[in-house]
Amino acid sequence: MITAPQLRAARSLLGIDQRRLAEWS
Repeated sequence: MITAPQLRAARSLLGIDQRRLAEWS
């Protein structure tokens, strides 16, 4: 099961990755 803290962590990681991709592209 995915808990709220895990979901938050995944969201933050995805957000960071998207920012990096935006900077690189």
